Amino acid sequence: MPHAIAFEPPAGSPSELRARFGLPRDAFLALTERMALRVASKDEVLIAEGEVGTSMFVIIQGHVKITRNDTSGVAPRTVELADLSDGAFFG
Repeated sequence: MPHAIAFEPPAGSPSELRARFGLPRDAFLALTERMALRVASKDEVLIAEGEVGTSMFVIIQGHVKITRNDTSGVAPRTVELADLSDGAFFG
């Protein structure tokens, strides 16, 4: 069960919030009331490739890079699939 958090919605008019998150302000607030706040540090792995996920993440502020390991070539490398930012979700 998510714990209670104090959450200040992002600044902006209702139309700006709708454009940024795709939801009216009231719907956005109702959604966040059901979520646990998690602050990730730079370069923290939130979900590892191949891991079964049990969470959905909504990016309130910042960036998340979605990558995968490519071992098909001579040397293994990390391939960036997406760079997500404010308002995006994954998981």
